Amino acid sequence: ALDSTYYIPKKLKDGWEFVQLISNDKLGVYLHKRFLTTHMGSGSENQVMLEKPNGEYHLVPLNNYYPFKFKLSDFFSDDEALSKKILNETYTRKDILKIAYEYNNWLNEQKK
Repeated sequence: ALDSTYYIPKKLKDGWEFVQLISNDKLGVYLHKRFLTTHMGSGSENQVMLEKPNGEYHLVPLNNYYPFKFKLSDFFSDDEALSKKILNETYTRKDILKIAYEYNNWLNEQKK
């Protein structure tokens, strides 16, 4: 069950999701719990949701099966330096908050 004191409804382009706020900067960082049911049972997995100022968002599963460097380098392709750091594994899935911090700094520099 979702605890309303921790999970808040968030309106996205594709509808509503319940998320937990991690960082509220230009790039929003949220924890998203994905519930799933298969023929073998049901469960949930944690995902990190990254949302750009334009509303574009990406869900990053926190498992080893997700092609992290290819998906995230593409999502952040507008920041070429960050995209390269993800692609060459300077940043990995463990560095998701560092990635968000660097992208926010890049966004702030674009305004100048």
